[in-house]
Amino acid sequence: MLTPVCNDKKILLLGHCTFGILFFLSIIFYQERMVFTDMAFHSFSISSQSDFAIQNYRFGAFLTQWIPLLAVKLGISLKGLLIIYSANFIVYYYILFILCLKWLRQPILAIILLLHSILMTTDTFYWIQSELQQGIPFLIFWFALFFQHKKFSAYTLPVKIIFIGATILLPLFHPLLPVVFCFCVVAFQLMQFNLFTKKMFFAFAIVALVVISRYTFLPNNHYDETAFAKLHNIVRLFPDFFTLKSHQNFLRWCFFDYNFLIVFFVWSIFILYRSGNYRLLAWQFFSCTGYLLLIHICYPEEVPQFYMENLYLPLSIMVLVPLVNHIVPFWKTKWNIWIIPFLAIRLFFIGFNHTKYSNRIQWEKEFLQKTAALPNKKIIVPESLIPTKTTIMNWGLVYEFWLLSSLEQKNTSRSILVVENPDDYIWALPGKHEFLTVWGNFAYKDLPRQYFHFSDSSAYVILRKL
Repeated sequence: MLTPVCNDKKILLLGHCTFGILFFLSIIFYQERMVFTDMAFHSFSISSQSDFAIQNYRFGAFLTQWIPLLAVKLGISLKGLLIIYSANFIVYYYILFILCLKWLRQPILAIILLLHSILMTTDTFYWIQSELQQGIPFLIFWFALFFQHKKFSAYTLPVKIIFIGATILLPLFHPLLPVVFCFCVVAFQLMQFNLFTKKMFFAFAIVALVVISRYTFLPNNHYDETAFAKLHNIVRLFPDFFTLKSHQNFLRWCFFDYNFLIVFFVWSIFILYRSGNYRLLAWQFFSCTGYLLLIHICYPEEVPQFYMENLYLPLSIMVLVPLVNHIVPFWKTKWNIWIIPFLAIRLFFIGFNHTKYSNRIQWEKEFLQKTAALPNKKIIVPESLIPTKTTIMNWGLVYEFWLLSSLEQKNTSRSILVVENPDDYIWALPGKHEFLTVWGNFAYKDLPRQYFHFSDSSAYVILRKL
C-alpha cells in the first residue's frame, strides 16, 4: 500500500493511549469479561485439561490462548489466570497494531485496526471469545504483510514462511472472515492498489484450498451446521425482508451504541462521491447493506446484543477501509483533531457499559451466598428460578458459579447446574464426588486442585424454590 505522509509518532501515541486504557479496563472488569458464558467455559477447559480450548476447528484462537495456557502450566493462581486471560486479548490487538505500524510501515492499516478496535465495541468488550473478533485484526495485519512488497520473491525467507502461515490461518478463525477478506480485496483494488497480482492469486489459492479442505476432510460440527442452516430463512422469509425484528433492534442500537458507525458511513459516502470514486462507493454501500440484510435474515428475531454486535463487526471494516484511506493522506504532519474526542467518547462508553455485566456478577454472588447455608450445597436449579434478563444466558452458569465460588468463598468451589428441566438429571443426583456440567460430569480426583477446590461429598439435590 502507498504510505501516506503522516506522523507515525502521533499514531503510535494514539495507539499507546487507546490500548493502554483498554488494557486497564480489561483488568478492572476482568470478572465481567471472564465470568461470562464462553470465557468461563474456556477457562474451565484450559485449566482442567492444560490444553488449548479450540472449538469448531477455529484454530486461529490459539493466538489468544497460548499465554493463559502457559499461565496454567506455570501454576498461576485462578485470579491471576483470569486477569492474564482477560488482558491478553488487548495485548494481542496491540501487538498487531505495532506490527502494522512499526515493522510493516503501513500506517493506514494501523489506524484502521485502531479505530476498528473501538468503533462498534460495546458489548463485545465483555463477550470477548469470538474468533471473528480475533480474526479481523489478524486480517488487517495480513494485508499489511501483503502490501510490504509487490512481489513474493522480495520477501526474506522468514517473512515468506510467516506470510504463508498467516494465509493458511486466515480462514481458520471464523466462517465469516473470508467475506471480510473478499470485501477488502475488491475495495483495495478499486482504490487502485493493483491487488490482482500473482501474489494475490497465490494467496487466494491457499485460502480456497484451506476452506475446501476444512469442509471436506474435517467432520462437520453442530454449531456451524446450525448457523449455515439459517440461510434457509432467505426462502422462508421471502419477500418480507424489511419487517424483521432484527432491523428494529439494529436501528435502536445505532441510536444508542453505534452512532459513530452511521456518522462514519455517511462521511465515507460523501468523500467517495466528492472524489468521483463511484465504483468504490457502490461497492461499499451494497456490501454494507447486503451483509446487514444477510445477518438479519439469518437472525430475524430477538438475539442478545452481544452476539449480534459480534456479527456486525465486519461493517466496521467495510466503513473504515474506504474512509481512512481517503482521509489519512490529508493529515500530512497536522494533528487531525476529530480523532481525539472520538477515541475518548468511545472509551468512555465501553467502560460505562460494564453495568449490566457487573449486575449479573453481583446477582450470582448473592445467589452463592443465599445457597451457602443449604444442607446440600450441590444443587440443580430450574431456569424458571433464574432472572434471565439479568443473567443474559444460562448455559454457562455452572462454570461461572465454579469460578466465582473459587474466587469469593475462601477456595471453596461450588457445583450449581442451571438447566431447563432438572428432572432430566435425576440420574446424576447420587454423584457425591463429581462436578456436574451441561456437557458431562467430572470426578473430583481428575480435576487439578490448583483451580478446583471441591470438597463437598454430599449428593446433588434439585432446588425447587428459592
